Amino acid sequence: MKRYGYLPPDTDTSAALYSEEGLSNVIIEIQKFGAIPQTGKLDNATLQLMSAPRCGVPDIQHKRSKRYTIVSKGWSRRNITYYVANWPYTVGEHKTKKDIKLALTTWGKYGRLRFEEVDGSHADIIIAFAREYHGDSFPFDGQGNILAHAFFPNEYLNFAGDVHFDADEDWTKEPSDEGIYFYAVALHELGHSLGLAHSAVASSIMFPYYKYDTSNLNLDYDDILGIYELYIRSGPIDDYPYIPETDDSHWTSTARTINPYTTPSYFPTTESNEVIHEEDVETIRNQGTDITTLSTPTTDSSHLPDICEGNFDAAAMLREELFIFKDKYVWRLKEKNIIEENYPVPIKQMFPKLPSRVGRIDAAYERPDGMIIIFSGKEVWIYDGYEFVENSPQPLSSYGLPNNLDKIDAAQIWDKNV
Repeated sequence: MKRYGYLPPDTDTSAALYSEEGLSNVIIEIQKFGAIPQTGKLDNATLQLMSAPRCGVPDIQHKRSKRYTIVSKGWSRRNITYYVANWPYTVGEHKTKKDIKLALTTWGKYGRLRFEEVDGSHADIIIAFAREYHGDSFPFDGQGNILAHAFFPNEYLNFAGDVHFDADEDWTKEPSDEGIYFYAVALHELGHSLGLAHSAVASSIMFPYYKYDTSNLNLDYDDILGIYELYIRSGPIDDYPYIPETDDSHWTSTARTINPYTTPSYFPTTESNEVIHEEDVETIRNQGTDITTLSTPTTDSSHLPDICEGNFDAAAMLREELFIFKDKYVWRLKEKNIIEENYPVPIKQMFPKLPSRVGRIDAAYERPDGMIIIFSGKEVWIYDGYEFVENSPQPLSSYGLPNNLDKIDAAQIWDKNV
């Protein structure tokens, strides 16, 4: 249950106990994602579901806010490269690459994306077959159960966008063959690579469990809505004039001497020092909405406070990025010691609906449900990524603080408590 997000993992400081009612609610969620009757009991149908072949990424994303399955910012460009590192001998090189191309094209036509196969591990998306532990902290389990897993687009992790298939599965070329139809799983996993999570809609390609009836592998309305939202409604600016593909002219590759099922060279042979958390498999950056500014930031540097002097008003990890607040400005760091280009910007530019009386931010944190909580003076604001909600502003006293308290200096989450 923890592996697929239905229960939070134990931390270094605690392990949780769950009431009978709480576990029943969890079982209902499992049944919902399996499209079986939601009884809340571990009946035979549920036990069979829990041992069925499926995708290895979590079903539950606790910050998800939309009906369709977006949990990532998606790729920041429309030209995306991919590399097929190896392939199963039961499918072969030609059919493996043909199926990968078809799966990417199927998604791409709804997101106006173009994919190019390249010959090397510098590609955006690396597709590989591997067994058991293969260097990403998410080992496979042999034949059955977990078929494959994928990582979301995020340019700051080594495995971002990559797809790994369990080499111990009985992969097949055609849906009529006995075994696991490779194309069906590839279409699903590449949806993750582009930014989509699991869907509880049984007809969706992003349904987490393998469907043995693979005769109708078309994107569901839920799938199309998700890819449209990521890459059309709020996606990257076109970096090329989009022309629908009608031939194979730009799909070129050079034959390579790679033994099927060998571990690709980009996989570390020993444990990496890089920590990849369970959430990273399904969602790397943002499972609700990213934090954006109103327009391209422009700030007169001559009037900026010096960030190197310290004395910040607040610092907070929001959407897995570090934000530092000082006076009326905010700095944004996506990587360690690297300030995002064109920052700082006025706080008002990041949170345009804050009233003018809010001159600085005293503290901020991100709630487990993805809401951003902002403290300023005697007021508390709850931000969902688009607007302030939950009757914002609320008084500090709504958090059980004294009525005569003028402000707080900091807020910290410790084992889910503030």
